[in-house]
Amino acid sequence: MEKYIPKKDYSLNLIAKYKFEETTGTTCIDSTGKYNGTYYGTTSIVGENGNARSFNGTKEYISTNLIIPKKNSIKLKIKTSVNNNNVLYIFNSDNSGTGFDLYLQNGTLTIALYCDNYKPYKSIKFNKIISDNNWHTCLITNNRTLVKFYIDDLINTEYTLDSLFWTGNTASTFWGCHRNTLGNYFNGQLDEIEIYDEVIEFTDNKYLIQDKNNNLYTLNESNLVQASLQTLDEHNFNSNGFTDINLITKDLLLSKFENLEGIKLLAYTGDLEKKECEMIYNCHPFRPIDNLKKNGYICNILFREV
Repeated sequence: MEKYIPKKDYSLNLIAKYKFEETTGTTCIDSTGKYNGTYYGTTSIVGENGNARSFNGTKEYISTNLIIPKKNSIKLKIKTSVNNNNVLYIFNSDNSGTGFDLYLQNGTLTIALYCDNYKPYKSIKFNKIISDNNWHTCLITNNRTLVKFYIDDLINTEYTLDSLFWTGNTASTFWGCHRNTLGNYFNGQLDEIEIYDEVIEFTDNKYLIQDKNNNLYTLNESNLVQASLQTLDEHNFNSNGFTDINLITKDLLLSKFENLEGIKLLAYTGDLEKKECEMIYNCHPFRPIDNLKKNGYICNILFREV
């Protein structure tokens, strides 16, 4: 499950999206219709969900006319098995020493922000090895003073920049190589690239367990205990709710309840922008399923053994 829930709908802030569904031709289609790019080599392959794009590490890249905005969020899926000291660019927008890059080195990702002929220059490294030949979802958010990295929907690194250190890009973005030198070619696969002109922010959902008699329970470290308040309102969820539903296992539930009949996981949200949202989970035993209803209603998410 995604630990973090977006604070709002950011679809209006999406300025470019490359899904790589096209299998022929040299046009890299931006589904927003604004920033189509050009394929130089690369191969269409089957990705996690639909098609993806493979780069062989030798003179293959994508050029676009997209200039990444000063305040931004960049999300992408990446898969690679390369783990050496070479710098391989995921994207690069260098223009006379001003730019914003993401590159792979020693199996980890690093972003670089720089201006005024690389003076100053800041590089910020992810803390997780991703060169395991599995797909990873990466999100970078940058408001010019605080940069955050998320890998596979979990916060990975935070870095505070000097006040308004980064003045913003002045050149378009290339994917899979260094923009100026046409070198340092990426070797791996990319998919579902999304660029936003806003910093995506998240909030943790709060949860309570309800039994068949409508009694409410919460987590006290690794134990289920009855909540100090028994009211279904925002205050109780904020005061007593827990955030990590991965701790809720079959054994934990059966240590408290005779059986799982009528046991519910409740979530509270006050998002007024949507009436419903669908929650999608991996098929593990006793993970929550079903739909979340919003507008301040309590959300019944049933448990089912699979």
